[in-house]
Amino acid sequence: MPVRFQRSENLLSIILEGKMTVEDMYAGVDAIYVGDVPKMVLWHMLGATIPDQVGDTSNQLRLFSEYATKKGKNRSDGRVALLVPTEVQYGLARMSTTFAELNDAAYNMVAFREESEALAWLNDNKSD
Repeated sequence: MPVRFQRSENLLSIILEGKMTVEDMYAGVDAIYVGDVPKMVLWHMLGATIPDQVGDTSNQLRLFSEYATKKGKNRSDGRVALLVPTEVQYGLARMSTTFAELNDAAYNMVAFREESEALAWLNDNKSD
C-alpha cells in the first residue's frame, strides 16, 4: 500500500510512496480525523509518483480540496505542509493551496520542496 501514517502528539505524517492515486489522498484526509486531530499535518510525497494520465487534475484537486475543507472546518489552528519532489508536483501542490484558500479552509497550507523547511514552518508557533 502506498500510504503510511506516522502519528505523534501534535504531528501526523501522511507518507505516500509509489504511484499516488486520488483514493490515497482521500485516505490521508480521513486519517487526520481518526482520534485526536493533530495540529500539524505533513503530506510527505518525496517517494511518490503521479500517474502519467491523471484525467482532469484541476477538477480532481478542486473536489478533493472541497472534501478536505469540509472535514477540517474546525481546525482553525491547524497547519498542513505539502512536501513534494518534482516541479510538476510542486505546481499541483500550489494549486491545492490555492483551492484551500478559495474554499476558506480553517487551516493554513503551504507547499515545500525541502523537508527541513516544511518541518520548520509546521513548528513555528507564530500566527500566520
